[in-house]
Amino acid sequence: MHILGQKKRTFPIVGSIFIIIVLLLSYFFYYTKTPAYSIYIIQKAVEQQDWETFAEHVDTDQVLSVAFDDILEESRSDAEAANMAKNLTAPFLQILKPGLVDSLQDCLHDYVETGNYEANFQDMDIRQRLNLEDMKRDTDLNFVRYKEVSYTKQGDNGSPVVGIVVTDSVLKKSFVLDLAMQKNLDGSWKVIKILNLKEYIQAIKRARQEKLQVLNTGIRQKIDAVVDRGEITANVVSDGVSGRRKSLQIHAILTLHGNKPVHSISGKAYARTADGQQLQFPFSIDLVTAAQSQQTIDIVSELNPFLPKERAFTVQGAEIYAWLIVHCIRYADGTELKDYEVLPDIV
Repeated sequence: MHILGQKKRTFPIVGSIFIIIVLLLSYFFYYTKTPAYSIYIIQKAVEQQDWETFAEHVDTDQVLSVAFDDILEESRSDAEAANMAKNLTAPFLQILKPGLVDSLQDCLHDYVETGNYEANFQDMDIRQRLNLEDMKRDTDLNFVRYKEVSYTKQGDNGSPVVGIVVTDSVLKKSFVLDLAMQKNLDGSWKVIKILNLKEYIQAIKRARQEKLQVLNTGIRQKIDAVVDRGEITANVVSDGVSGRRKSLQIHAILTLHGNKPVHSISGKAYARTADGQQLQFPFSIDLVTAAQSQQTIDIVSELNPFLPKERAFTVQGAEIYAWLIVHCIRYADGTELKDYEVLPDIV
């Protein structure tokens, strides 16, 4: 009787364990067919340098093609004058797109299989390298690492979207990338598109600008203490021959302070019309070497009448406001006081 009672008590325990095992196995088989699990497979494929598995779960052709278009569109829509060259070359980059996407594909393949894409990168022609360098900089590619899956949600078309968290080692920030997923024939999932890449690039730019501003605050205060920019005026001047070529001339009175003689200054000149058209261009001026003095400088930049933004400055009677930002002071003894124009890789 005692043994029989013991068996009766054992059966519920064994049955409970069996049910738990069945539930765990059911969940495991369910989880291995979820989009989030495919992200785990992709992560492991990269760690194990398994390109074949990686390619099964990432539609590299589509991901890279759409990413290329998004990066190009974001670059083109940037309103800063510094990006004007990108805006002008955007149509040519579209022509070069097939070759550039193929190069990206090769770099990605090398990265997954070896953990390094630099060898393939160095084999490209200079034009491809420069364009891909721009893309790397826009996305902070060298400093971003995968952290974890944040969520899985339903996309606008009903397909799942997995949000993954990536961290930027330079910016010390985390971002979420939304990955559109598509089901494979075996029931697993693959990434077909980064849905919010443009928003991610915008967030990267804002974060880099904020970080840069923090780094430069103390340096700019020191520069401004040495170079006091007094009255600044701007006007459009014509050449003395035909009068057709026009240039923007910025006139400034500088007062130098401090005990060290200044040899030259460099930075950026800005000009804006009353209706909001704005230009910026670099300048570098050699000064009369002196520690404490007042000096006048003229900065001249030729205007291109075929560019609407620059043509706006040539309208007769246009009011022009100008200002200068000094980024670097070079002293007579060879030393410099210089701020960061771009965020350094190690902060």
